[in-house]
Amino acid sequence: MNVFRKKRQELLESLKDIVQAAANVRVFLSGRPHILDEIKSYFAEAIMMPITPTYYDIEIYLKMKLDQDPTPSAMDEDLKAEIISAIVGKISRM
Repeated sequence: MNVFRKKRQELLESLKDIVQAAANVRVFLSGRPHILDEIKSYFAEAIMMPITPTYYDIEIYLKMKLDQDPTPSAMDEDLKAEIISAIVGKISRM
């Protein structure tokens, strides 16, 4: 078992214990789809709500990350636009 899975299981077990001990405690979790079954195993009564980013959200995120480039002179605005377009285009085909 990898270290991340082990730590995640420890966290989920602790949260489950807290919820069982205190009836007025509510927990909000978010995570990637691959851990959904694991979360369900600890919180069978949980309400699941999928959240999907919009293309605009992804574009804003990519712009922010590209603006944090440690060598800004290596990329002009045209290249940034091309990168963003390529990534958003790939996502739209998923």
